[in-house]
Amino acid sequence: PIQAAYTGLVKEARGIELVHDRHLVAEQMQQCLFEQRLGIFNRTWPQPAINAVGRVRLRHGKLEDPAHRSFLVEVDLAIVNNAHGVFAERAEMKGNFKPDHYVAGLFAAMKPGSVMFTFYAIDRKLGLSRSEANDMRRKQKLNGGDSECASFYESEEFDLNKVGEQMVDWGASIQKVYKYTRLKQGDRKEAVFLCCNPKCNNAKNCVPIKATRELEPTVEKKKLPDGTVTTIREEGKMVVNECECRVVMPTSQRSRRSGKFEI
Repeated sequence: PIQAAYTGLVKEARGIELVHDRHLVAEQMQQCLFEQRLGIFNRTWPQPAINAVGRVRLRHGKLEDPAHRSFLVEVDLAIVNNAHGVFAERAEMKGNFKPDHYVAGLFAAMKPGSVMFTFYAIDRKLGLSRSEANDMRRKQKLNGGDSECASFYESEEFDLNKVGEQMVDWGASIQKVYKYTRLKQGDRKEAVFLCCNPKCNNAKNCVPIKATRELEPTVEKKKLPDGTVTTIREEGKMVVNECECRVVMPTSQRSRRSGKFEI
């Protein structure tokens, strides 16, 4: 977010970081760039219009915490650094839900027209894209024909830096980037989807299903550094919903358009 604001890409940039030390580093970077702007930038380009820099808002916390929900979803563009599955199978978390599940829930809650870029695919957390869902419903001979309620998103896949230059020393030279676009669904403010299970009444009757749901509260005992044990209760975590039939249709990802970014 700091880079986006200081390169004039946005009027306001927001970021959230779970690890406390990384959050402190981000705040220090923000302060250093602010001081640099006041000094060098103002002497070089005294005109305020040329020297405009977006506002930066940083938070320390969990992205699944409902206290940060509006902060994260009320944006036009979101970039999620979940490369190499660190928010998926590599995330050391108890239970069935990983950070990518919460990322998917946040994306579904964003407004139509907004875009999310990730560095690891979250299609399976989102369910079928609109083109996949409509294609599946046609194959299953379900009523209603193509519908904008079939799904709330489409996706694209890109190769970042396809020319092969090594961007970082800890990763491959070519990095996959996934673009998810939140689609308009008539006048609906909340995202919905249609079930594609031919044996489900919701699918047969074209019943729109709310795209997000909140998980049941969890209670966990945690041992603190001083040896004491505290009880932590978490509630309001949001993920992408499922039909009451609980049949998950596989995402083929064949409908995703491909492209490339070269730097």
